[in-house]
Amino acid sequence: MSRAQGQGTGQIDRYYAQPISVDAVGFGFTSLAEFEAKAGENSVQLGQPLEAYALHLLDGPHQRLFQALDITTDKLAAWFRLVDDIDGEEDLCEIACCLAENGYDLNEVTATYAECVYWHQTAEEYARDFVQHEAVEWLEQGAALAEYIDYHALGQELIHRKILTMISYRLYIVRLNTMDEFIPLCSRV
Repeated sequence: MSRAQGQGTGQIDRYYAQPISVDAVGFGFTSLAEFEAKAGENSVQLGQPLEAYALHLLDGPHQRLFQALDITTDKLAAWFRLVDDIDGEEDLCEIACCLAENGYDLNEVTATYAECVYWHQTAEEYARDFVQHEAVEWLEQGAALAEYIDYHALGQELIHRKILTMISYRLYIVRLNTMDEFIPLCSRV
């Protein structure tokens, strides 16, 4: 049983596939294999392949993400892989939801969510932590310069460059792969 079928959260996502054809019968499913089997039965009954279904997530822990990504039958396999990866990982699920709600499509969410982490403090505190633990090795002047940095301004620049994305007060998503782009700015501070 995959985590998408309930191991991670203990909850099972329950879906419904509504065929576009009025001659076919809709069906419920909880996994990709079950969807494929039941869709195959519809094709046998109709005598031709039926590929068009409107998919609905009726109940389960991933409704918000499902709605934000507008999952269709051609995206269903990728959807189940993503759900299997994030199920039971509250921060990863929240990050994936936030990315999807900010315009990322399924492929972008899948490629990006693992490069992100939650930061549960202010942008200024993130900037201070970043300089003290990450950027010091790139700063030519070393740790002594860290005392003179305007961390509020640096935190705002991180937000402006979309390295930090504010979710709510004191909760940010940090895109780790963008930090290398930010290093040259830190060395000019």
